Amino acid sequence: VPYIKILNKFFNVFVFNLEKKNNLSKIKEIKTQFKDLNINFFFLYFSNRKLFRIIYVIFDFIKISIKLIFFLKKNNIKIIHARGHMPSFVCYFISFFYSINFVFDFRGLWAEERIDSGSININSLYGKFIFKFLKYLEIKKINKSFALIVLTENFKNNVLENNLIQNKNVFVMPCYVEISKFNKIISNTNINIFNELKIPKNSKIITYLGSLGGIYLIDEMLEFFKYYYEFDQNTYFLIITNHHKIIFNKIEKYIPHYIRQNILIKKLEHNEVPIYLSQSNFSLFFLKNSKARIAGCPIKFTESLSLGVPVICNKYIGDLDTYFNEFKIGINIDINNKKDFIKILTNFNYLDKQFRENIKTY
Repeated sequence: VPYIKILNKFFNVFVFNLEKKNNLSKIKEIKTQFKDLNINFFFLYFSNRKLFRIIYVIFDFIKISIKLIFFLKKNNIKIIHARGHMPSFVCYFISFFYSINFVFDFRGLWAEERIDSGSININSLYGKFIFKFLKYLEIKKINKSFALIVLTENFKNNVLENNLIQNKNVFVMPCYVEISKFNKIISNTNINIFNELKIPKNSKIITYLGSLGGIYLIDEMLEFFKYYYEFDQNTYFLIITNHHKIIFNKIEKYIPHYIRQNILIKKLEHNEVPIYLSQSNFSLFFLKNSKARIAGCPIKFTESLSLGVPVICNKYIGDLDTYFNEFKIGINIDINNKKDFIKILTNFNYLDKQFRENIKTY
């Protein structure tokens, strides 16, 4: 929405997408918000059925393609911004039937991410075929696009080295957050998370925010906390997630009983997250070091910095190493080298709260 507000100052903006039926209340809220801003908002429901799922996916693809062509002609639209791979498949398909300037907002290496999450098994014949087919389409979409938006300089260089698109048409836009919105939420609250979590006020809090499993290495994060707990037993690991079952199973498997009481699991509404994160000492996340990471920019990284919270994460993620080298925003480590764990524990003093304003400024 913040991006669309900016675009609306320069263009007549139409928003067209597929939505889940169980998001109806959110859709109504967005529709009202867009109406107040004179932004045109249209949507279709997509088929959320497990039985014969592939048939319904194809049906949705055809449905939105036909609707979009009609939509383009009716409103005389010249540019389509396709946010992510699924919308870009639609744009690529209709570009053979209708002349458009198609901006491909490339949100990461989608096919490689499917391997990381386990939804594509590269060791099977079928998995190999699906992966190669998706990569084939990915190259075709990049070649067909009028402009390409990527999240990292690393991936931009990769695209240019392979001559997939001209340099002038590739733009790097890392994940941003609406800082003014965060500041407004924090200034309007009197919530003290130490009281809410029922922990001593002089405690240190390490926070992980987001999904679990797939590309997020919860085993390694729990192991890191075990090291940190031995170093400072007045520290708590706050995990903000909706995936409670996963984390409970992991804690039971990997964490000794005497440490478990210092691991706190919380489910929060979106507008509560900045409150808890802003009162944390550190933000922690480890991700799989696979080829897919070259194109990624974790939103939790930007959210943490915008609140002045130092980040602890692993190396070789998108452009993050560059940011860490430019400024003291936290510590990035090699999670395969446990000596790094011990080394950084003795260097945490400089990550005290005095650096928060410097981090926000950066």
